[in-house]
Amino acid sequence: MVKEPVDGGSWAGRIVGGEGSSTGAVAILSGFQRKGRWTVPKRFTCFSFFGGGEIDLREANFADREVEINCIAIMGGAQVVVPPGVEVVVRGIGIMGAFDHSEEGVPGDPGAPRVIVTGFAFWGGVGIERKVTRAERQRLKEERRQQKLDRGSSAKELHGSHRDALSGLHDAHREAMEEHRDAIRRRHEERRERHEERRERHRDRRERRHRDWD
Repeated sequence: MVKEPVDGGSWAGRIVGGEGSSTGAVAILSGFQRKGRWTVPKRFTCFSFFGGGEIDLREANFADREVEINCIAIMGGAQVVVPPGVEVVVRGIGIMGAFDHSEEGVPGDPGAPRVIVTGFAFWGGVGIERKVTRAERQRLKEERRQQKLDRGSSAKELHGSHRDALSGLHDAHREAMEEHRDAIRRRHEERRERHEERRERHRDRRERRHRDWD
């Protein structure tokens, strides 16, 4: 199969063409699992009878832009796990069982594959859930932790700026008060000098009068 052209972006390298690394799985009184790095074929069929299976597409490559997961669950179950950004279309039915439609209708990312889930569940169930990979979950956790640290650092810087501003206001207030006290002292000294001059002039006049009487 020739690899079809796809839109740019992170999905481009995951639509690889070819036949797929596994085309089906069976669980009878047992279980199966498809997860990790594997290539989803254009059509994957699984059958579970008194058993269960998991089809995890989060780290998978895709043989085509549109793939079909055909699930048949008779008194058993199957769980399909898709990554964020993948469009999901559900065309399965449940007969005295359940077929999950909760992830249907969510728009896919540009260039992302389209996963069609078909089949039927009789006294059983087919579930579909959207989850990020463990590595992506760890990356998001680290990103949130870094954002929290950045917010804490910003808060400290803001507190430091506020403290510096208050310190500057306090210094300016102290300088203004010192200048005010210096001005009051100068006025007191000027008044005292003028008072001394008046006393000196009064004393001189009194002495002159005494001399004139003599």
